[in-house]
Amino acid sequence: MKNLWDVVRRYSVGISSPTNFALIALGFVLYQLYGRGLTAEGSRDIIWFVRLALAQFALYLLAAWIIFRARASRSTLIVVLVFAALFRLCILFVPPHLSDDIYRYIC
Repeated sequence: MKNLWDVVRRYSVGISSPTNFALIALGFVLYQLYGRGLTAEGSRDIIWFVRLALAQFALYLLAAWIIFRARASRSTLIVVLVFAALFRLCILFVPPHLSDDIYRYIC
């Protein structure tokens, strides 16, 4: 059990950094925006969807700026990979609205 506790303590120290807190907060906001974007229906909501995409782009730029300014750490990489997987999973089971070509939709 001591080895397991050492591993948990080693990885949990980096999670509490201000960089990771900022990335986690941005990740949750982006996840909410993804959910809003999935409610768009075709060309009727195109202006709203473009505004939403621009807001997401601005938040991605902010997250990239935070990552480039921060000290490199394994915990930051883990936070980024977890949210990348979460973003991908959130759109996996939604039917495509703009294209029905399954190969373009998955990739």
